[in-house]
Amino acid sequence: MKIFFLCLLFPFFVSYGQTPDSENKPTLKEVKSFLEKNQVEGVVFDGMFAGIEKLGPKTLEHLLTLLQDSEESLEFHLMVLRAIAELGNPSAIEPLKNLQEDVFIEESLKEEIPFTLYHLGETQLVEKAVENVQNQIQETQKKQDPNQPEVKKRLLDLNVALGNLAYRMQKYELGCSAYAEIQRIYPNAPILYNYACCLALDGKADKAMEKLWEALANKELHSADSLEKDGDLRSLRSRADFQDLLKKLKSKLKENY
Repeated sequence: MKIFFLCLLFPFFVSYGQTPDSENKPTLKEVKSFLEKNQVEGVVFDGMFAGIEKLGPKTLEHLLTLLQDSEESLEFHLMVLRAIAELGNPSAIEPLKNLQEDVFIEESLKEEIPFTLYHLGETQLVEKAVENVQNQIQETQKKQDPNQPEVKKRLLDLNVALGNLAYRMQKYELGCSAYAEIQRIYPNAPILYNYACCLALDGKADKAMEKLWEALANKELHSADSLEKDGDLRSLRSRADFQDLLKKLKSKLKENY
């Protein structure tokens, strides 16, 4: 899916039953190399850091160190947070909570931390955000004329927020409902690729292909590489119609469509 420096006191991690060599695995350089190797430019998806838990007992310690490295970009720090979420080690919860309270933290990083905490078992912040957005949608629909342009725009923004939250929580059915509502409100809203990703992850492969073809027709697809590498679409890649779409997209990209 497409889509979006600090002073921490890190806990000391002790690993029992390890040989002296294995206790020091992996190195910081190996963890960073793993992240860079598995990063796919322009897309993020669940499972992009699959296998990170096999690197060794020092993986989390090094991820937290990389998160503190002020020489790295915001994009890199966001990638590290996603890797921490996929590692799934709850020992990261307290350091991340401390990080979130740091007054110097970049806003985009602060917004990402609740999703990482959600996947580590601290679900309250994200669940509250979803409830808040759903309540705002209901209140807007009840008290305002949905045909008014400013009301339609507000409902669009709220459903985009809901779709993105649902996707990050892996609640794909809810995400699909939000994207369907967006299409109803604004038929030409450029959300077809994300909608297709959500449908594919929700096991609705035929519907996902429909949305990808619509995205192609609406000139929303700009990279064949993204389609070939985005893990959200892995369930579609063996399909003949997906390969046909890929060929058509490559042809259109050559024509600068």
